[in-house]
Amino acid sequence: SLSKDIIKEGGYDVAILQEVSTTHARYADGSNTSALSEAQILAGDIMASSPACRIILENTWAYSKSSYMGYGSYASFDEMLRKGCSRIASAIGAEISPIGYAFEAARNNHKDIKCLHTDSHHPSVSGTYLKSCVNYLTIFGAERFDEPAEDGELSNDVASRLRETALNEYHNFTNH
Repeated sequence: SLSKDIIKEGGYDVAILQEVSTTHARYADGSNTSALSEAQILAGDIMASSPACRIILENTWAYSKSSYMGYGSYASFDEMLRKGCSRIASAIGAEISPIGYAFEAARNNHKDIKCLHTDSHHPSVSGTYLKSCVNYLTIFGAERFDEPAEDGELSNDVASRLRETALNEYHNFTNH
């Protein structure tokens, strides 16, 4: 496959892995028993071609579609996503990008900012920006997190509040 060919090229400094949004929750609840072995194989392939590569696993966000994918609430879905992501990251020696934490904070603290697309699952422009900010912080750290030159389609106010949310949740996650 194309991704395996790209991995074999090697020489990578960072690899960010995002699973299907329910994979980590399903791993945590025991209904996806192959998630860990698949992650181990992928991480092994990455490290074989790029031994110094940092592997970062994205902690994805909860969403309300289909009764929170059967978990009943944002809080329960978030908890299962976090638990599964943490277990897999620990097992494969990966770092975690705490995107789900930032989405939760934005959902709770900035109700006027919709981070999900109209399908109530995928990220909107605001959610994509928030996710990008968290990934940037995870890769480079907070000391290099300067205000960007351009915020794209977002107003300066929305972009600023999302950057602040990303920074706060990054600090909360890395300091606990």
